[in-house]
Amino acid sequence: MSFVLKYEREAHAQVLVEFSNGLPKEGSEFRCERYQDKRQDNPRFRHHRKMLVHGPLLKYLGNNYSHKLTFPHAQRHVIAKINRRTGIARVYNTDFFRLSPLLHRDENLLSSDEENTRKKRNNQDERTFTEKQDDLTEAFGSHKRKRAMLSRQRNAVADSTAAVQRSVEGLMEQGELVIEEEEAADFQCIVPFVQDAKQVEDVYPLTKLIPDDVSQALRTEASKFLRPSKATLAQWKTEGGALSTAYLQEHAQYPAPALLKSEEIYEEYTCCLQLLAYLIRTYTIRNTEYRRRAVFTDMPEPVRDWLISEFFVVVDKEKRMPNRLKDKALAYGIIVAWHIDSFATNAVTLRNAYGITSKKLSTHVRALGGSVRVTTRDSVKVETAVLTLPLQFPRIQKTKRR
Repeated sequence: MSFVLKYEREAHAQVLVEFSNGLPKEGSEFRCERYQDKRQDNPRFRHHRKMLVHGPLLKYLGNNYSHKLTFPHAQRHVIAKINRRTGIARVYNTDFFRLSPLLHRDENLLSSDEENTRKKRNNQDERTFTEKQDDLTEAFGSHKRKRAMLSRQRNAVADSTAAVQRSVEGLMEQGELVIEEEEAADFQCIVPFVQDAKQVEDVYPLTKLIPDDVSQALRTEASKFLRPSKATLAQWKTEGGALSTAYLQEHAQYPAPALLKSEEIYEEYTCCLQLLAYLIRTYTIRNTEYRRRAVFTDMPEPVRDWLISEFFVVVDKEKRMPNRLKDKALAYGIIVAWHIDSFATNAVTLRNAYGITSKKLSTHVRALGGSVRVTTRDSVKVETAVLTLPLQFPRIQKTKRR
């Protein structure tokens, strides 16, 4: 049979579902409920849908976006309706849902053998992906791949991010972190905090970190973050710098709906965005720029004077930025980001804004009493820098060299 395909681009998308556990019986009836994402203003989530299906025996849950994470542009599901009389097959776009059954399990009914098997399986799954690949290479790999694997294992750097984190956590549990007295100057940039704070908002109050004259100057400069247009955001992205980073772009374009209910709170929110932009610019500035006689000339005078006095030192009439003061600018930025995001900040966009590695960001977050949590949401790894009570700071003990 031959026919002609005709693509119906303007027609509404047809609903197409796939049951992961088999085919439904003929004559079965299903009651479907479809839900849309509440973040409709964000283009990333505008077309996200979830479907809950009530069947005769089971309930099914699925969405129309998880399968796109692996192959976002390589596949598309369509439906063709063939008219045998005219020989034309009309092709329609579909809203594809992959449904999985909702199964409830009573943990109290598990036998001892099943419990031991599950614990053994969990212990086996603790190996990393590289370790599993090495096992396969050792069993089935060629001589060339085995030699490369052995060479990589011999030359492996022992102080990886995970190893360093485990070592530091072990030292913190056993006692104090010990540093030499000559190295104690590197810790002079610790940000002051309220030790007996009852709420997480009071640990690092911005009113004590930022002078009043700087806060007043930020209010005039932060007006550009008040409901910026798409043209303004595109201009910031073209100009580059701190305003072109994904963190500031997303927060300026999509503020939390609760902030828009109060103009005063929204204004404080924009001041924090402007302050973070200045801190990112201070951290990423090159030494050839800050060694000039005039630096930060486009900033208000109180802000410029505060940044120079806080994060630079003058030696022989020449401005310098030691590593400890550069780390202090990063610490201030993390604190401001916590106040912006209610103390749960996207670690990926923040470290990309500063241009640093995940290890460096994790080290500074832990030094401030916070932690970086890694979770999986819809098959995507999400890293979040959080600050919670009680705080756990590394303790430092100064010792003299013998």
